Amino acid sequence: AGRMSLEQGQRTLGLELLLESLALHEQTFGFLHSESARCYAVVSLAHYDAGEHELAAEYMAKAVVISERTVGLDNPLTIHNYLNLALYEHARGNTLLGLRLMRHAVDLWSLVNSADHPDLATAHNNIGVMLQSLRLFDDALVFIRSALEIRLKLHGPDSVLVANAQHALAKALALTGDFKAAVQVERDAHKFFSARFGDEDPRSKETAEWLAELTFNAVRTAKLTKAAREKLSQAATLGGLMQMDRGSQQEQQQAGAEAAAAPQAGNAKGLLPIDDLIKFITGSSNLADKPRPSGGRRAKGGPKGSKR
Repeated sequence: AGRMSLEQGQRTLGLELLLESLALHEQTFGFLHSESARCYAVVSLAHYDAGEHELAAEYMAKAVVISERTVGLDNPLTIHNYLNLALYEHARGNTLLGLRLMRHAVDLWSLVNSADHPDLATAHNNIGVMLQSLRLFDDALVFIRSALEIRLKLHGPDSVLVANAQHALAKALALTGDFKAAVQVERDAHKFFSARFGDEDPRSKETAEWLAELTFNAVRTAKLTKAAREKLSQAATLGGLMQMDRGSQQEQQQAGAEAAAAPQAGNAKGLLPIDDLIKFITGSSNLADKPRPSGGRRAKGGPKGSKR
């Protein structure tokens, strides 16, 4: 009666009936009983659907404790309660705690079930959502892709669950910046929803909007990437020209230095010590470039009667 009231929108009456049922369970079976754990889980779900995440987590924590002590750690009831508790903790803002609980539940699930169980696909999808809230988009993509692979293996491509998983994967790819791959995956999801439910279905409209947005971003990203590559190419070409210009300037500077040094090399006498230079000027040294005239004749143009 409590569940029916909740489905009909009578939230207050539904919660009252569920709480009364919980009291009857505790009176009849006692607190530590598997039926009481199931009733706690139902009450927790009702609070979660109502947006009361604090109460939902508190009731589910009690369900986990009871199920652990009554049916064991590796019972599907206990594992499901752990999975739900992780989701409720994430909803109340304790994402890291939720991830730890989710890992514990997945480890237990791997002991009692196969690696391609439908509940494991749901768990991987929830892990991906939690990681996205922490902005760990690459890690989230791994789990969301795993959820799609499991559902494809179990249901095939013609399934609502697969289309939902494709839609989630397209969002995850968009968060990593891979818009091209996101467009391809979202196109498959939109094609399925349109063919199965028609274009007026809310899921078809949502995927159509996402497909248009992803296509726009993919085209924009491609244009920006092309422009960036062209700028890099132009920068590389300009850098090569500047390098050649600097090399030409260095060659011109080197040639000018050699030309300036040439006269100095031709007039090596300017590099002589001062004493040798005076002797060269006065003619008292044999350092002259030309030999002095021999014999006792006077120099041409000198005063008459002058002798050597």
